[in-house]
Order: sequence, then structure tokens, then C-alpha cells
Amino acid sequence: MTIKIASLITSSLSFIGVIFIIYNHFRKPDEDASKNIALMQQGCQLKHESLDKDISAIYKSIESISRTFSLFQKNEFKHIEDRMGALEKGQTVITTILDERLPKK
Repeated sequence: MTIKIASLITSSLSFIGVIFIIYNHFRKPDEDASKNIALMQQGCQLKHESLDKDISAIYKSIESISRTFSLFQKNEFKHIEDRMGALEKGQTVITTILDERLPKK
């Protein structure tokens, strides 16, 4: 009878050990997965914040370029017209000087 009891005790302990191993086998991946998911979420959040900053900087640069271009359009034609007027005045002065110095035939 003692052999049957010893056999029953060892079988029971083996069965409990198998159940414990199976429980740990299925529980541990869930814990690892939850840690990995938390790390991935944190990484995604940091990447999104970085991208938001980069996109904001790009929008600011585009706005600056747009403002500069509109100022360029408004002011550049005025400068060109002023320079053309100055060239015409200079041409008139040169023509007058040449007419006075060169005799007409």
C-alpha cells in the first residue's frame, strides 16, 4: 500500500508540476507581449511628436517663403522700373553729350 501511496503522491506532484509549467508557458508570453506593446506605444508617441515638430517647422518655412515671394513680387517690379528709368535718363544724357560734341554733317 505504501508503494501505491508513494506512486500516487509522485503522480500528483508531477501532474501539479505539468499544470504549473503549462500555466507559466502561457502566462509569460502575455507579460512579454504587454511589455513590448507598451514600449512600441511609447516609441510611436515619440515618433509622432518628432514628426509633428518637423511638419510644423516645414509649414513655418513654407509660410516664410510665401511671404518673401509676395514681398519680392511687390517690390522687385518697382526696383526694375526705377532702374529702367535711371538707364533711360543716363541714355538721354549720353545722347545729349554726343550730339553736342560731334558735329552734324
